[in-house]
Amino acid sequence: MANIIQKVILNGKEVLFEWLPGGRELVGQFSPITQAYGLCVNESKEVAIVSDDEGKTWTLPGGSVEQGETVWQTLEREVAEEADIEISGIKFLGLQKVTNESRIYYQARFFCRVKRILPQTIDPAKGKVLMRKFVPLATLNQVLKWGNIADELVRLSMNLAARTAR
Repeated sequence: MANIIQKVILNGKEVLFEWLPGGRELVGQFSPITQAYGLCVNESKEVAIVSDDEGKTWTLPGGSVEQGETVWQTLEREVAEEADIEISGIKFLGLQKVTNESRIYYQARFFCRVKRILPQTIDPAKGKVLMRKFVPLATLNQVLKWGNIADELVRLSMNLAARTAR
């Protein structure tokens, strides 16, 4: 699969997103990887999403890499903090390159299985309990509205969900 490139306007500024598909070898090739996000899929092929603005906007659970963490550790911690979900079966999907004015950084994207859903608690970064819901994986991009990159993440995740069905 070729790289997917899309331009978006965020907060009045142009941001360029580029999808870099591949395996975990990408982690050693690109830097800085500042964030990790997961498509956390349950047995019904629904994916967890979270909102910190009472449901006006939704995103995948994930966040910033802390000092000394791997992106895999970041994913597990952030999914637990934001969505109160334990995960398993983590598969690296690729990187999203973000070019914002003169700054370039990378975000890791993962597929994972929902192992256990826990009662919701306060997200330490936001200081409040985030909204959490599950939506069908096949229609995720209708909620997120992330364009071609999200379509590719859904395609990859649907394939993994089918192969790793319990």
